[in-house]
Amino acid sequence: MSKKVTLGQGWAKGKTYEVIYGKKLADKKRKFLSNCSMGVSSWAAMSATQKIIANNKRRKSIQIRYANGWRPGGGRCKKIKYISPFAGEVTLDGTWELIVARYLDLINIKWERNTKRFPYIKKSGVKSYYVPDFYVKDWKTYIEIKGYETSLDREKWASFNEKLLIWKKDEIKKLKVITLSNERVY
Repeated sequence: MSKKVTLGQGWAKGKTYEVIYGKKLADKKRKFLSNCSMGVSSWAAMSATQKIIANNKRRKSIQIRYANGWRPGGGRCKKIKYISPFAGEVTLDGTWELIVARYLDLINIKWERNTKRFPYIKKSGVKSYYVPDFYVKDWKTYIEIKGYETSLDREKWASFNEKLLIWKKDEIKKLKVITLSNERVY
């Protein structure tokens, strides 16, 4: 008999694997997740070496997915589909990016949702990647939309060798007023 497990987030909250996947697939899912822990019952029980190995394995897997065109669906913001006369159909991360996209369209600037990844080395020595939110072709500039600036953000920006504008909360509020007062219907 398999252990009853309920999931805890979003639409799956409180549902069992059986409800979501069906009996046969639920057992496969449990077995897969169990195998992912590399024979150790929990992350807390892993040695430091096992954690490093597991993290490197995950990192390599994610890098391969990125190389094959994968775009993550995570993050805190709701994903919004938007059709721009300049960028075509794009998926934006939240209302702030939507405001910026509408503003760029309003002022007739050619832009695109950036997918280019820029490598940088974290202070810890780990290689990582930075992906700014927009690329404005007419300005040959990347735009980053940022609500809360962190030390990691400053690390990324310091190593970024391209032209970059960082638009924060106050700039976004101004753009929102401009776009709402001049809204166009496409």
